[in-house]
Amino acid sequence: MSTPRAITLDPKRDWMHDAHTAIDALVVRYHRTGQTFTAEDLRGMVGKPEHCNWIGSAFRAACNRGSITQEGYTLSHTKSRRGGVIRVWKAATP
Repeated sequence: MSTPRAITLDPKRDWMHDAHTAIDALVVRYHRTGQTFTAEDLRGMVGKPEHCNWIGSAFRAACNRGSITQEGYTLSHTKSRRGGVIRVWKAATP
């Protein structure tokens, strides 16, 4: 009789998968209108990650794929960020 495999959870992999899906949805939603979005929009869709650096990694990966481009900067409205500067992104033009 074989021993069942232990189920391994990878919170970063799972959150990043959800984040990439959400960023792709933001790109589709705002591509025609040219509206911009930020990490606050992403957090509203997938929740807060276990580590704050995961958000930047998700946006950087989308930028490297050519899905989004940086549009500028704005101040955060999230209480924990205390008005810190965050990037503003928009869908890349094909």
